Amino acid sequence: MKQIITTPLFYLNSRPHIGHLYSMIYADAISKIQKAPLLTGNFPKQNKGTDEHGQKVFKSAKEANIQEYCDLMSHKFRMMADSFKIQYSHFIRTTDQSHVDKVQEIWTKLYNDGRIYKDKYSGYYNFVEEAFVDDPSQQFIEEENYFFKLDKDFTQNYILQFKQYLLELQQHKSDKLCISRPVHRQIWGIKVPNDHDQNIYVWFDALFGYYQQQQMHYKHVIGKDIIKFHAIYWPNFLKSLGHEPDLELIIHNHWIKDNKKMSKSLNNVINPMDLLKKYSEQQIRLYFLAEGPQNHDVDFQEEDLIKTWNNHINQFQNLLCRILTPKLIKPNLVVYDPQKLTDSQKQTLAKFQQYIEKLRKLKQQHKLVEGYIEIKQICSLLNDYLQTQAPWNESDKQVQEQIISVALIMLSMIQQEIEVYQDQIHLIYPKVQEIPNQIFEFKVDTSQYKKLVLSKIIT
Repeated sequence: MKQIITTPLFYLNSRPHIGHLYSMIYADAISKIQKAPLLTGNFPKQNKGTDEHGQKVFKSAKEANIQEYCDLMSHKFRMMADSFKIQYSHFIRTTDQSHVDKVQEIWTKLYNDGRIYKDKYSGYYNFVEEAFVDDPSQQFIEEENYFFKLDKDFTQNYILQFKQYLLELQQHKSDKLCISRPVHRQIWGIKVPNDHDQNIYVWFDALFGYYQQQQMHYKHVIGKDIIKFHAIYWPNFLKSLGHEPDLELIIHNHWIKDNKKMSKSLNNVINPMDLLKKYSEQQIRLYFLAEGPQNHDVDFQEEDLIKTWNNHINQFQNLLCRILTPKLIKPNLVVYDPQKLTDSQKQTLAKFQQYIEKLRKLKQQHKLVEGYIEIKQICSLLNDYLQTQAPWNESDKQVQEQIISVALIMLSMIQQEIEVYQDQIHLIYPKVQEIPNQIFEFKVDTSQYKKLVLSKIIT
């Protein structure tokens, strides 16, 4: 079955921040893993985009032309993706006419099928979340809107897979979802077909940005704050269109700053483009994937970014300096003969293979923080091997080449695994394959491996 990997369609009520960037980088890494030659099956494609409707976006535009505001803000998100070399197949904009037509066509089908109906509704409305809530502190309103029929039994069974968030999801027990708003309250949005007094609810609009007509395995990389929309509403929408809701939610946590949630009111939101003025996209990417909020909220500190990068190059650069020297790497180096491996080399390679297999399994499970810990273990193993074998002290040329070629094979395999975290294309080439008695000439480019020094902190 074909797959599609997505980030959320980012809301345009504020500029891009490092939370948006983390979703992009995490999804990009998963996309790279899925395309790796070791996998079988279909290659995924990756979608990104911006959610441009809703009252919050309209208010954010203030006095500006709303479409011009959306064009400007969407461009900022796209520029961020391109600046950080995020590879996406399609950048979705919910104001594009093709998207508007798709959403209205789906609405009409579901209305004709009886899944959407009009009814009066009264309840407490949260204008920040743009949703009805069970909270008496919010404003009580009564109005006539359109509703989507939720399959209550299906929902309660479907959410069982999200064990970590089950208690939160089980609070949503309604058998209907209000999916329109009167235009006097939500001015900016897609018009309900044949009823232009109503605009379509922003989440109905945005979720169908993912929609593919053919049956698809959806992998959604999302923050923990938008789980219910993807775990409850979206599978119900897909099911109503006759699709098997084959969803995989890859849920991450948030960056915080000085142990506080980032917000405009606290003036502690970090602009990724400001970071990019000080650090390379590769240095930022490594920090995000190795230390980011995959499993829990993480306090963003530039000192930690620098420490992560410098520790990385200290360990990996140490390997390069010890192996890739003119004294050891000579033209026409012969790659090792498996029949001549010593017991110590066999043990090292066996342990190395165990680490690699564990690392690849973690990457397949999207556990990139844990995967980077394994990479550090692998580098330590190779350093220990070199320290024990000491090829620089070996006088027998054949024995020395055997030691070096084993190390090069491990180094090349490490390089291939690190590429998800950091671009290694021109570090060592050609990449060594485990083919005995073949001749290779190695070239090295370590220009990107420079230490960082902390300068002025971005505030």
